[in-house]
Amino acid sequence: MPLFVPRRYAEVDTLVVTKRARHQGIGRALVEHVHRWAAAEGVVEVQVVVWEFNVAAIGLYERRGYATARRTMRRPLGTPGPDDDDDAPIGT
Repeated sequence: MPLFVPRRYAEVDTLVVTKRARHQGIGRALVEHVHRWAAAEGVVEVQVVVWEFNVAAIGLYERRGYATARRTMRRPLGTPGPDDDDDAPIGT
């Protein structure tokens, strides 16, 4: 079983609608345009990158049929974590 499986997908990383222009269908139209473009290019999947705090954007994408596939977590180095003094191996 191969570790990497080739696939054709498009990724929307930054889509911004200013506060003043929101709730006018602009975000929906942009996402639908991406779908049409991607389909014309033979792309089989569109994925979006959205920050967790951006609940309005998450709602827009969910209404367009998107679902969370993975979560990226991060931690700046040099900041203490609650278990930094714990020597237990991961998973125990």
